[in-house]
Amino acid sequence: MAVSEQTIQEAIQDTIQALAAFADDSVVINDWTILDGSLSGSPFVIIVNADEFDSTQDNSAGADNFTIKLWLIESLSNTSWKDAYDNFRDHRQAIITAMKDGARSPGGAGVDVRRVRSDGPIGFIYPVGIDPEHQPDALPDYVAQYIALEVEEF
Repeated sequence: MAVSEQTIQEAIQDTIQALAAFADDSVVINDWTILDGSLSGSPFVIIVNADEFDSTQDNSAGADNFTIKLWLIESLSNTSWKDAYDNFRDHRQAIITAMKDGARSPGGAGVDVRRVRSDGPIGFIYPVGIDPEHQPDALPDYVAQYIALEVEEF
């Protein structure tokens, strides 16, 4: 049974949208324009296409495995650094728990989230127009981190 990357992305999107902390329109697939709107709409999750995939054929059975990435984004607008980091931690934990407990099979039977991991350090998103050399002196708009979901089809 081959499940498409899109089907898996949509199932992950549905799972995160069902969490209390996330509004339906704050969880998108490949839509970076979500960051063009109000900062107050966060937390945001942008589900992006897999950088890593593995498609195999073993005898008569094929399998597709993807590392789907989510970008969790928490606003620093109208909040303290501590509150932003605490909210970020709590929202990240909600995603981890959902993927471990309730959404082990995004896209249907025969698909398993076998690992949830960070895919880089916690970083920042700066306002448009702040060039990299001035970022150390500027206040970022968001705290963000990639979360990788290793999805295995069996």
